[in-house]
Amino acid sequence: MRSSWVLAVALAMALGTASAAAPVGTPEVTVYAVHAGDTLASLARVGLVGRDAVAAVMRINHIPVPRRLRAGESLRIPRALLRDEGSFASVEAFSGPVTLMVGGHVLPVHTGVQVGEGAQIQTGRNGFVTLRLRDDSAVSLPSQTSVVIARLRRVLLNGAVEREFRLADGHLHTTVTHMIQPESTFRVVTPLTVSAVRGTGFRVDYAAAAQTGVTEVDEGRVAVDVPVGKAPVLVPAGLGLAASAQGLGTPTPLLPAPGLVDPGRVQTGAQLAFRVVPKDGAVAYHAQISRDAGALDVVAETTVPGPDIGFDALATGSWFLRLTAIDAQGIEGSATSFVFDRFRNEVGGSMAQSRAGGHRSYQFKWSGVADGAPRYRFRLWRDGHDTPAVVDETGLQSHVLDIRDLPPGDYRWQVTSTLIAGGRVIESPSPVQSFLIAGSR
Repeated sequence: MRSSWVLAVALAMALGTASAAAPVGTPEVTVYAVHAGDTLASLARVGLVGRDAVAAVMRINHIPVPRRLRAGESLRIPRALLRDEGSFASVEAFSGPVTLMVGGHVLPVHTGVQVGEGAQIQTGRNGFVTLRLRDDSAVSLPSQTSVVIARLRRVLLNGAVEREFRLADGHLHTTVTHMIQPESTFRVVTPLTVSAVRGTGFRVDYAAAAQTGVTEVDEGRVAVDVPVGKAPVLVPAGLGLAASAQGLGTPTPLLPAPGLVDPGRVQTGAQLAFRVVPKDGAVAYHAQISRDAGALDVVAETTVPGPDIGFDALATGSWFLRLTAIDAQGIEGSATSFVFDRFRNEVGGSMAQSRAGGHRSYQFKWSGVADGAPRYRFRLWRDGHDTPAVVDETGLQSHVLDIRDLPPGDYRWQVTSTLIAGGRVIESPSPVQSFLIAGSR
C-alpha cells in the first residue's frame, strides 16, 4: 500500500477525530421553528444538552420568563447546545484490498458492516469500497484512497444530519440525497479545499504528493472553499475546479464522455483490450470495470495516457466499462458506461510437414481456450490469386487437419474458433500464417 494510509492517520490527528473537533463550517447557531405544544422544558428533555441550556436559549431569544412557546415562532439555538446522536454508514460493495480501522483496531470488511465517526478507510491497488448512508447517499472510494469519517451525526431536535469526510489522498465519488432539512450538511475536506453540497453528484480528488486537488460536479452545485477565509466558489453541474497550494483555479467545462471503438465486441482474450475514440483536449483516460452501471461496485480501474486500455483477466459474464477523459488540469470529465460481454475464446495454430513414399504431407494443428465447446473453421488460400480457398473446412471438432501434395505457391492459412455463449455466436480468428512451397528446379 502507498503511504496514503499514514497520511490519513496524520490528517485525522491534525484535524482531530469527530469527538474532538467540530465539523468544518458547521453553523454556530441553528434556527428552530417551534411546533404546537413545545415548551422550553420539553425542548430541553428532547434536544438540548447542558445544565444552562434553557437559560442560554432564553437569553439569546429575549424570553424573560419560562412560558409556552408560540407555534411557528423561531428560536435561535447555539449548535453546541443541541443534543445529537451518532449515525453510521454501511459497506454496500467492496473488492480487493480494503482496510477499515476504528479506534486503532482493524475491522473485518464485509457487506453490511457499519462504520461511524472516526473510522479510517484505506483502499489499496485495485481496492474499492462503496458506503451507503442512512439517507441513501452513496460514497465510493476507488483504489489508492485514504479517508477519515470526521462527522456522521443527527441532531435530535430538528432531524438535521451532518456528514463530513476528510480525504487525505486519492479520490472520493459521491451521490448525495437532497437534504430537506436546511441545517443539514455534507462536506468533503482535503488539506486544500472544503466542498459542500445539499444534494448532488460530485467527485473530489486530492494528490498528497503533488498537493493538488480537483472538484468535479456531475449534478447540482458544489460550493468549494479554502480554509483561509476567502469567499467560496460555486461550481455548477458540468464544470470542474482545480486547486493547488497557490489557490483555486477557474471553473472549467468537463470534457464530454469519450466513445469506444467497436463497443459491442466480446472480450475473448486472456487480457481485456479496449480502444477509446480520442477526445480533443484529453491528456489521459480513466477506465473502471464494475458490476453495475453506476460504478458503485468496481473491480478494476486504470488511467492511461493514450486511447488503448488494457486490463488483466476477468471472470466470464457481462460487465460495465465506465470511461472518462482527463484534461491538462487533471479535471476528470463526464462519464459514460458501456456494457460488454466477457467469454474466453482464443485459438492459435502451427504447421509441420513430412515426406513419405513420394508424397509430401502438411499437418496443421491448433489449440485454444474457450468457455465452452467451440467448433473450428480451417481456411487455406493462395496469396495473390483471386480464386476460391484451396481448403475451407467448417464445423470441425478436431484440432488437426492433414493435407497432401500441395502445388508450389505462396499460401496463407487461418483457424477461426466459433463459440455459442450468452445467447450469441462468438467468432475468434487466429493470426493469419503463411508458408511458401517452392517449385522444382
